[in-house]
Amino acid sequence: MQLPLPAPDKALHLIAGALAALAGLAAAHLIELDALWGAVGACAAAAVGREIYNRLSGGRFDLADIAWTLLGGLGIAGAAWIGL
Repeated sequence: MQLPLPAPDKALHLIAGALAALAGLAAAHLIELDALWGAVGACAAAAVGREIYNRLSGGRFDLADIAWTLLGGLGIAGAAWIGL
C-alpha cells in the first residue's frame, strides 16, 4: 500500500513552519523568554500572516496551509520541549 504524499505546496508550508519556529526559538533565547512560546508564536504568526497576505493580494485564505505550517513549527517546538 502506498501512502499519498502531500502536495508540494503543503511541504513548503511544513518547511516554512519549521524555519519560523527555529527563528522564534533563537529570538526568544536572545531576549530571555520561554523558547517554546517563542517558537510557537513565531510559527503561528508566520502561518496566519501568510494567509492574510494571500487573501489581501487576491489569493485564497487556506486553513490547510495554516495547519501544515503549524505542523512544521510544532515539530521543532516539540523537539525543543523534550530537550533535543
